[in-house]
Amino acid sequence: MKNRFKRNYFYKGHDHTDADWHFTFEYQTELPAASLWEVLAQIDKWPTVDDRIASVKIDQPPEPGVTFTLKPFKGPPLKMKILRFDPPHLYSDVCHLFMAEMYTTHSFTPVGKETLIKVSIEIDGPLTPIWSRTVGENQARGLCDQTERLLIAVRGDI
Repeated sequence: MKNRFKRNYFYKGHDHTDADWHFTFEYQTELPAASLWEVLAQIDKWPTVDDRIASVKIDQPPEPGVTFTLKPFKGPPLKMKILRFDPPHLYSDVCHLFMAEMYTTHSFTPVGKETLIKVSIEIDGPLTPIWSRTVGENQARGLCDQTERLLIAVRGDI
């Protein structure tokens, strides 16, 4: 079956969440959640999947509460903290920005013989308008390519 994707982009009040800014990307694939999870769970290898990440430094196995540093090619190193690590269906983390927090969640939900990939980005805090324009929208624009590269990695082509 052909892969399909759906994007939603909205500000507070349009999605019934508490975050000031929220973006959701959905993509349906024939690949199983367990295969997708195998790639996502290897946090230290994210730079091979996302060509916007220069490096990741994580000193222990991923689990809730573990912190790591993610260095994008454009921008300073970011301190991240894993919030949820529920194989093979749910991963979330938080990045502390100046006067805001950015939450990212990846979920893999079986839908019949397919898997629905859903990635949500939320930014909340006093400087949300600035961070949503400088970081959030950039992250949102890259989710389609990032997801395509995840699928390529799962298929063993990276």
